[in-house]
Amino acid sequence: MDSKSRYLREGIIAGLIGAAIVAAWFLIYDAARGQPLRTPALLGAATLRGVRDPSAVTIAPGLVAQYTVLHGVIFALFGILVAYLIVSAQRQPSRLLIMFIALLSFEVAFLAALTWWAHPVVTDLGWWAILAANALAAGGMLVYFFVGYRSLGRTLLGPWTRIAREGLVSGLLGAGAVAVWFLLYDVAAGVPLRTPALLGAALLHGLRDPSALVITAPLVTEYIACS
Repeated sequence: MDSKSRYLREGIIAGLIGAAIVAAWFLIYDAARGQPLRTPALLGAATLRGVRDPSAVTIAPGLVAQYTVLHGVIFALFGILVAYLIVSAQRQPSRLLIMFIALLSFEVAFLAALTWWAHPVVTDLGWWAILAANALAAGGMLVYFFVGYRSLGRTLLGPWTRIAREGLVSGLLGAGAVAVWFLLYDVAAGVPLRTPALLGAALLHGLRDPSALVITAPLVTEYIACS
């Protein structure tokens, strides 16, 4: 990543990877809710046509395509910025912190702008789903840079590379163990998936009465993704 042309290329690739991750996330999210492609249609209507009312949005291939192109361009430009900061951090390690701040700021700024521009859309989609999508995209971009260029990761992060990897693996193992435990617990109680559904309803939808719980695949998926 020494030349300007290379970091531009790598930045665009990383950005498109991030955009693809977000698209895949919302494709699964929408499918779980029984409304494929609703998210890009909603966001496209809000950003390109100024529509504020989600109920007025019709899922149209043209609208989805337009938003997908815009989404890809924005992420490609952001990927170039991240690539530039990584290249700069090779000479000035302090800029690595700026990179992480930029990633965090991008997530917050996107959600804040969307909330200001079309608050009902955010309410319909769920703020946590938007943050989760952007977090996954940021993670995917970083994986591309630091796994695709292992020497870069060692140079910038040193021993923290191993610590981060081991922490990630430990966290995933812990999450898997908890999921298996409650799956067995719920099956033994005769109510499969009740625990993730109940926690998802309480944390994400404000449910306070457990007896009112309705176990659905989208609700379980939302909680698993969030946790």
